[in-house]
Amino acid sequence: MKGKANIRSMTDKPLTVCIMFALVILTLAIMPQQAKAIPTISLANHSPKYPQIGDMINITVKVEDPFSTITSVDLFYCSIPGGVCDYHPNIDGPDANNIYNKTVGLFANSYGADYYFIATNTAMEVKQSETYYIQYALNITQTLVTDRSDVFPGQNFNLTVNAHYYANASAPVEYSEVNITRVGSSDYWLGTTDEEGNFTIEISAPATIGTHTYNATVTNRSLSNYSETSILVLTEPLPDLRVGVNDVVYSPQSPTVDDTITANITVRNVGTLNATLYVLVTLFGGGSIQTLSNTSVTVNSGNLTIISVSWNAFEGYQYLNVTLDPGNFVREADESNNFASKTITGEPKPADQEIDYTLYIVIIVVLIILIILVVLLLSRRKSKQPPQE
Repeated sequence: MKGKANIRSMTDKPLTVCIMFALVILTLAIMPQQAKAIPTISLANHSPKYPQIGDMINITVKVEDPFSTITSVDLFYCSIPGGVCDYHPNIDGPDANNIYNKTVGLFANSYGADYYFIATNTAMEVKQSETYYIQYALNITQTLVTDRSDVFPGQNFNLTVNAHYYANASAPVEYSEVNITRVGSSDYWLGTTDEEGNFTIEISAPATIGTHTYNATVTNRSLSNYSETSILVLTEPLPDLRVGVNDVVYSPQSPTVDDTITANITVRNVGTLNATLYVLVTLFGGGSIQTLSNTSVTVNSGNLTIISVSWNAFEGYQYLNVTLDPGNFVREADESNNFASKTITGEPKPADQEIDYTLYIVIIVVLIILIILVVLLLSRRKSKQPPQE
């Protein structure tokens, strides 16, 4: 028995030594990682995004180290051009979210700046961030363009404004006021640039023949600038026939099956020339299409005419479609506004209500009882009368 115990102890000892050796190796592998913990730098930001003269810039950054304590976060803030740097050691922080911050001003004679951070922990490990850029908003550069070089009177065209700071297309004048005017008139339009510094508006050409100039002014706080463009209104007069969904009015508003629906359709000519055209009105629904009207009308420039159609409602959706100049025989300033569609819903007839005879039965029973009571009362009175001699 003693010999067997010695053999077992000899075989267990190498296993114990191996386990202890593995633990030492694992400990040595972990300890250097903790000792060499490096700060992490993220979420660098500055506000306002595009600072103007007189602004103070708040620069923030998140610095963390799960294995060590941050001892300092330094900010290097440098001008562009020139590369003059302000060194701000040990900036304020951290707050509860490990955010550090520093407020700086604008460099004179510069159109921008860049900045970076250096973080140090108690293990004397140092981490430098990437470099971040600030575009100063010293002025606004913008353009105003049209999508057409010439138009007819009343024809629609687009004006588009693009604005950015200091000739830098990557610094758009975002969410800023736009005021567009037609020079020499009281016409004006207002809007706001999008996140790319763009604003587009569709307007109608004036009735006056010739060249018209448009001015666009973009304003952001203390900065403002304008640009101009021109468009030629051609001398050729043309009609412009229009119908929209609001030009189709019908009654009753909630028709039931077999109700007569009447629709009044307003056809307009906003162009500068009279026009004779066909107005096609069709009804689609219930698996078929029927033509309600295909009438020739003349609409003078600046005037309108009304066409009426009627039909018997059926259950479900019915689509009333209006097409102006279906053969496209009339040359117009704008061919895109000659169609309108209205959706109408026909409701089923309400079910016949059953007559409640309860009240009638009660009344009849009460009348019968009253008659019986009257007869009995008369009989008793007659029986009490003395016999006649």
